[in-house]
Amino acid sequence: MLGFLSRWLPVVLWAAIILSAASDDFSEANTRGWVDQVPVEAPKLLNTVIRKGGHIVGYAILGLLAWRARRSFGVALGVALAVSIVDETLQSMTLTREGSPFDVLLDTCGALLALTCVPAVRARLSSRRPWE
Repeated sequence: MLGFLSRWLPVVLWAAIILSAASDDFSEANTRGWVDQVPVEAPKLLNTVIRKGGHIVGYAILGLLAWRARRSFGVALGVALAVSIVDETLQSMTLTREGSPFDVLLDTCGALLALTCVPAVRARLSSRRPWE
């Protein structure tokens, strides 16, 4: 039981962090305030790039944590997809945000991108000799 908890607790905690950002506090209008401080010509574009990049990175991490917990590509991708659907559903229930099927696709692609790197990284790590 302790092994199960130690493997899945990071997944649950990371999913909770992702879902906590589904509130109005993380709406585009609120995050744009942070970006407006940066001296650039296109703060709206920068805000969009940062927000969508956050989707990719956040779900890439979630996918890797889920893979670490179960060592299954399908389970890891399914966890990322399920959390993404819940995230976008929660966003659709707020006053200032709306759920987006595009974001579900983006989130799933972030997890997929990270998960496709796993075999190459594992092969590279296993080919190392201890004395190198």
